[in-house]
Order: sequence, then structure tokens, then C-alpha cells
Amino acid sequence: MDTVERARARANCLHGRTALVLGAVGELGRDAATTLACLGARVVVADEDPAALEGQYGDDERFDLSMVAVSSSADLEALAAALPEVDIVIHRTRAAAGGARARREDSGLDAIRHFVPAMVRRRRGSIIALACSSSRTSGERGLAASAGRELQGAVRTLASELRPFGVRVNAVAPDGVAPTMAVAFLASDSSSHVTGAVLAMERGWSALESLDERPATTAPPRPLGAAPGAPPRGPGATGPALLPLPLHELEPRMGEEAYERRRA
Repeated sequence: MDTVERARARANCLHGRTALVLGAVGELGRDAATTLACLGARVVVADEDPAALEGQYGDDERFDLSMVAVSSSADLEALAAALPEVDIVIHRTRAAAGGARARREDSGLDAIRHFVPAMVRRRRGSIIALACSSSRTSGERGLAASAGRELQGAVRTLASELRPFGVRVNAVAPDGVAPTMAVAFLASDSSSHVTGAVLAMERGWSALESLDERPATTAPPRPLGAAPGAPPRGPGATGPALLPLPLHELEPRMGEEAYERRRA
């Protein structure tokens, strides 16, 4: 293993650290908890559904189970007192669980705040809100659909408050994509320079949507490497090949039906 690979492995290692996953029941919670455990962290999984929590994690010795009502301030305060050395807190927000549009009180950051004082005292920590929306309408796609503007604002506000204390706050917005790599990055020292970010893992929905918004143009294609004001190629011209025609010149602008077919 070369020097770069050894440095990367050390940066991603979570041995000796304690991680908490709030709202751990479900696919997203499981992906996040498993990622942290594979990186060597002690992982506490918490949820208010004891049967589901036991069924999902009970046979795996890598996890400590905590039956708490994630929506209860009293339960969260008690859990925070029991975990005074927590290094990583991940909250699977209500938007991720139910597909509802994230609101300020549902961003997950209010629940996470119970664990902030211990991180501030130790002057380190990584807080990650895990949110997505399973629904998408024509007026709500991409990052706005996955995390919501409210979540972005909440993440940036809390990140600004905690940055002087060495505590980072970020969010992951997976839409049909497992968040394992993003969680590994944000939980580890590899992202020690990142705070206030919302990572949208959306399979390029925003890029597809931008195709519909691309303005039409009548400008002819220009040779590869030619200056923007260069004249178009004439018949029999030699030199560099033409750039491929823009998509909007090859096919009509996509309507909603065509857009949905492309997404599928």
C-alpha cells in the first residue's frame, strides 16, 4: 500500500470512536450504521420501535441497542447523558422516514442538539442529518426535493454556530442511492474541512431537469478549440472536427412524459 492509500485508510478509520444513529430502523439507518461499524466505530442504534430495532440489529454484536422515542426530548436528554463521549451523531429525519417535505422542526437538527454540549466540551464531533424524499413532482426535483431548503438553512446555521468548537454539521440527501460513501466521508477525518454542506445523491436528476430549462439557440456549431466569435465552417472546410450538436438541437425539448421516461 502506497503512502496515499495508507493516509486515506487512517483518515477513514473510526476505531475508538462512538457513533449514534437516531432513527436506525429502516434501510437508510441500516446503511449508515453498518458503514460506521465497518470503519471500526462503536455504534449505538436508537429507535422508538423496539421490535423492529431488535429484529434488524439484535443478532449483530457490532451494535448496541437503545430503545428511545426519538421525538421525546426527555428520552434524548437521558440518552445524551448516557453517551458523554459520542463522536458522531446521525439522525434519519422524518423526511427520510416518511417522504414528507422537510420542515424546520423535522430537519433532525433539533433532536441532534441534545448531543451538542458534550461535543463542544471535547471540541470535536461530526453531526450528519440523513434526509431524503421518496416523492417527486414536476415542480420539486433535485436537491430541493431531496433535502429541502429548510434543511439546508438549518445545517448551515448550526454549522456556523459550532465551527469555532471543532464540531462539523452536514447532511446527506440520498434519493435511490445508498448513502454509505457519503456517510463514511462525513463521519471520518477525511472531511475535517467540510461543514455546512448538503450532499445530494440523486443520480443526476438535477442535470436531467436542466435539459428542459436549457434555452434554445440558433448559433451554428463551431470547430473544436475555436474562439467563441469564430465564423462557422463552410463546405469543404478542413481542420478540427465540429463539436457534437447540443442536445436541444438534436431533439425537441422534452415534455413531462419524455422527462419521466428518461428518468426511468
